Amino acid sequence: MNHKPLQYESLKAVLLYMDANVRYSSEIFKVLFQFLYSTFRFRISHRLPSIRSIEKIVPLKIRYLNLDEFRTIVNALIYRFGVYREYNSGEEVPKLIQDDNDEGGVQHDLDRYGFQISPNHSVLNPGDVLLGNLTDDVQFDTLRRERALEAEINRYEKAIFLLNNPEEVEDPPEEYVDDDAAIEAYELAEAMKRPVESLKTDLDYSRTDFLPFECRRYNREPPYTCYIQLTVHSPSGKQIHRLPYRMKLYEAVKRFNTLLFGGRRSTLAVMRFQLDTSSTVLRLPVGFQVKMKYLSSIFGLTGPYDGVISMIDPACVALAEIQIHVYREKDLEYHFIRSAKKLIIQHTSRRREMIAALINLPNHLISLVISDPEFTAENYFELVQNWRNNDRPVGSCFSIGIQQEVEPVNALFQMMTERWEETKRNDRYASIPTRNGNILEVLYEPKEEPRSRGQWEFAYHDEWIFRARIIEME
Repeated sequence: MNHKPLQYESLKAVLLYMDANVRYSSEIFKVLFQFLYSTFRFRISHRLPSIRSIEKIVPLKIRYLNLDEFRTIVNALIYRFGVYREYNSGEEVPKLIQDDNDEGGVQHDLDRYGFQISPNHSVLNPGDVLLGNLTDDVQFDTLRRERALEAEINRYEKAIFLLNNPEEVEDPPEEYVDDDAAIEAYELAEAMKRPVESLKTDLDYSRTDFLPFECRRYNREPPYTCYIQLTVHSPSGKQIHRLPYRMKLYEAVKRFNTLLFGGRRSTLAVMRFQLDTSSTVLRLPVGFQVKMKYLSSIFGLTGPYDGVISMIDPACVALAEIQIHVYREKDLEYHFIRSAKKLIIQHTSRRREMIAALINLPNHLISLVISDPEFTAENYFELVQNWRNNDRPVGSCFSIGIQQEVEPVNALFQMMTERWEETKRNDRYASIPTRNGNILEVLYEPKEEPRSRGQWEFAYHDEWIFRARIIEME
């Protein structure tokens, strides 16, 4: 058979339409970072150095990209990083650590004794993206914590012993020496109300948490070896790869994301870009930008948005959809928010001054989900008046989830009837001609279960949905 290699232009066309997650490779790279690529394009780029430069030129198209601090999702593949603790031969693995290992390892760094190290959020290298307001570092090896764990262990051991030997239980003294003794006696009594097996489980957890303090006290190594673990979840199963723990967890993520997305001449083309975190640092290559259509978050994005903006390619004139939380009026002043065709506000402040900012949003489709900012009938009327007078295009819609109270909406219908003679009204509906000759419909409808396609974002306790929308004059 004649195996004629693809020419330059043909190869570029093939790479352009190649799915980013077709197959996973089991070969270990022998470059700076040895973890594996799981995409066919990345795999052949590594195996065939002659096309590596072409692969970096051709735009990479991704249907779904989700970035978190220690997790990267590309289409159907999930890459998760963690620190795996492999216990020495003959050592029993505590349940708490076994559970962590089963999940792919803990998603934080450990020191030589096994203490959790606070995230290195203060370390920002070129390309790293800061999201939200980060909390200060926390110390996990304090003397106060050590004493609290010792007290827990003593309490659980004593409770288990007394429950197994009820004849050893003594009557409590009439007076305690000090408050600490009284508190400890109360906590012991509460512990003895629980089943022995439950106490044994908590005792095991407390002993596991105390192990780093014990190792530090006697200056000895923990009974396990740490590895950085990359777990790759795919529709066909799970694959695990481990490397010696010689770098920080965030450094491993940085190198992995740089290998996946770095050094490209063109912007990543992503259909849906999801950020399920609001306060973290994303470890990304320098110049990382995404040309996206949908920007979403299960929890809702929160300001400040400088980090989010840095990842949006300037060519994205208007996103098709974005989900955010809003706490300040200035959160609604960002261009990428105001220009999105559909804006889903998953939470908003209930301060009265927020209402004017919400009413004046220019987006084509707007949904207020979960937190109705307590609109009064006058507020609803301001919204309707604004939409009637400002030449909104046909198809524009403002939706608000309402938990129970619909009286303000009924009062709105009455106000429309009294102030505008052209108003047409029936039970849960009113309409009025707009200034540019279209029709503004105002209605509220029950939320359906299961939710219809037009109600998918109202996933919480809302029972009704208020809508103000522009339709064409018949």
